[in-house]
Amino acid sequence: MPIDAAQRQELTNEAGIALADAVPAGWQRIDLVCAVDPERWTLTVLPENGPTPPVPGKTKESLLRLRERMAEPDGTTWSSARLFIDAPSRVYVKYHFTRDVQFGDLSTAEEQNRLWGLVSNLVTNSCPPDWTEAGITYRAVGQHLELRATVRHATDGALESWTPRVEVGELLTRLRAAMYRPGRGTWSEVTAVVRLDSRIDSRYTWDDEPAWETEPPASAAIRELADFPRDDGMVPAWLAERAGRAAVVTLAHDPDDSIATDAALTAASQAAAELELDPSRYRVGEVADDAWCLIPDGGQWSVFWAHGEQRHRERTFPTATEAARYFAGHLHLNRSAFRGELPPDAKRPTKAWPIQPMSDDGGLSLYAGKQLVTLPPGIEMDRYGDPSGNTLFAARTAFTHRSHKAEREQREYHVYRLTRSVRAITGTAVPWYDQEGGGTAYVLARSVADLLADGSLIELA
Repeated sequence: MPIDAAQRQELTNEAGIALADAVPAGWQRIDLVCAVDPERWTLTVLPENGPTPPVPGKTKESLLRLRERMAEPDGTTWSSARLFIDAPSRVYVKYHFTRDVQFGDLSTAEEQNRLWGLVSNLVTNSCPPDWTEAGITYRAVGQHLELRATVRHATDGALESWTPRVEVGELLTRLRAAMYRPGRGTWSEVTAVVRLDSRIDSRYTWDDEPAWETEPPASAAIRELADFPRDDGMVPAWLAERAGRAAVVTLAHDPDDSIATDAALTAASQAAAELELDPSRYRVGEVADDAWCLIPDGGQWSVFWAHGEQRHRERTFPTATEAARYFAGHLHLNRSAFRGELPPDAKRPTKAWPIQPMSDDGGLSLYAGKQLVTLPPGIEMDRYGDPSGNTLFAARTAFTHRSHKAEREQREYHVYRLTRSVRAITGTAVPWYDQEGGGTAYVLARSVADLLADGSLIELA
């Protein structure tokens, strides 16, 4: 027959009265832990006024009867109980069940409150004897987790650091994941106060950066954005700074709205323009014959190669952002083909190359393995001669490896660095003018003087 509240209170009072009568006078707190399988009794009396007495038989009998009467129809009951008595006569009893507590998806306040109830149970059953409330702080970003706790003494009100059971952190990790909102992210810190009477107050921090005890690595911020994607505008400044802008843009949630769509299509067009591709070979928002196309298609977005009425290599994406990434990525990886460039040493007449040496710089026949490329910022190169020409070499290349006429070594020498991308023909100097060659040459699309004037090139020496 199930036990009712009055019977439970009666057995609890019997256990408490027998225990209070057995301990020395002057006590403020009695803490008794009863564990079964195997049976174990742990008694603590505060303050300590002499040896701790044995647990009275009446107390043991009452608690074990209580355990038996609280059993479920399948025989399941608590595996341990903890009884606190605060002078003069306030009694608290906490029970711990070893069976797994089943939760749903934790999307409702009711489910979340049940989880917090289990946290409270874990805390009250594992705190040190001298406690009246426990403070818990859990912080997380990506794989970086911090769990800290303190307890306030019941006897003198002092605070003491305390290590909670690992299950507390596991439950809060699960709660954090369950409270993720698409595009919004999830909270980064929760603080909670668990009181002796099992009341618990919690507070979440969603956007402000926690006061970390150990600085999280950048990889944690990147992992956070990958696990809990946010809209670009919903990434807190501290998280964006730790992850880096490139990671934020790459991992941000893909919102499907008109603003995001316009931004994605504009970015796709700009990316193609910056690659200096033949405009007839790609289209954004429309279809053209023999072109790489990105268009809206029945509520989705399609990217394909158009030829006549046929679509080849077609891929479909739910958002314009994803389609634009694929569209621009293909153009970048195959930019040489979309520019109409020929591979190294292609049988193209020297005069047919779109970039030619200027001033009195030697002709393109002096270079083998020629390629039309886009040089990235940061490349350092040098030149013997005034800035009216456009032929340079990899910085500090030995003069004998340039295949110049010997007298050119007497000209002014300058070292430069690119600050912007520049189109160029690159190749390897062939042996000529009694020089051994082998140096890497850059024939730039514009003269050194022009590039210096607009800041694309800066002089180092």
